[in-house]
Amino acid sequence: MSIFPAVVKLLDAENHYRAISGDVVLIGRQRIEFSEQTDYEFFGRYPITSIKAIDVSDYEGAELIVDLNLPLPTRMTGIADFIFDGSCLDNMFDPAQAIRSLSRMLRPNGRLVMMEHSTAMHSAYTMMSPEWFFNFFAMNGYDDCQIKLFDFPEGINGTWREHCWEAFEGDKPARTTVSDARPDIGHYLTVVLAERGTKSTDSNTPIQSIYRDMHASGHDRFLAAHQRYRSSGRRYERSAG
Repeated sequence: MSIFPAVVKLLDAENHYRAISGDVVLIGRQRIEFSEQTDYEFFGRYPITSIKAIDVSDYEGAELIVDLNLPLPTRMTGIADFIFDGSCLDNMFDPAQAIRSLSRMLRPNGRLVMMEHSTAMHSAYTMMSPEWFFNFFAMNGYDDCQIKLFDFPEGINGTWREHCWEAFEGDKPARTTVSDARPDIGHYLTVVLAERGTKSTDSNTPIQSIYRDMHASGHDRFLAAHQRYRSSGRRYERSAG
């Protein structure tokens, strides 16, 4: 798991919008790709209270030993104000269980940043689409969810290109794939920032947009979330920054 310069810009933009503070949880120890800092030293740039890492074993010195493929232990509920996952779900057998567990770890108004491979690069074990993330946070009533796509024509340690992704075109779900919309995009990462609300849930399971009409589940909840996320102040801050 790694932190790259492009991700630092996103974290700094979020800290500018609303300070990254309180109790921070890292999903796996994070390697800082551009400096000799430790992950704990790096996150010390923000006004945090504490920082701990989670892993399935203590081989890298994680303080919290948990298998996120399994249901989250009750003692772990509501332990975090900010969670950073620098490419961990894409190495898990059961990412759906893991994303529910990450959500349960968050306190109300807590935030989760996820950086996951969406193509078979760097030995990704599972690959989730941008819609997979959007649908989970929309279905569970998150206050905000911003999704960015990045590809790297010069390799992952080179310059990253940013692409926008939208769940809807007007009032209809977007039907094009990422490669249809951007035929020049190759291997890419999906980077997600989601903010839990006071009434957000963890266990609601969404249906992919192309099947919602068939199962009479409708698009209303997802369209309302899409419109809410599009009007987020974070979107303006990032586009301006």
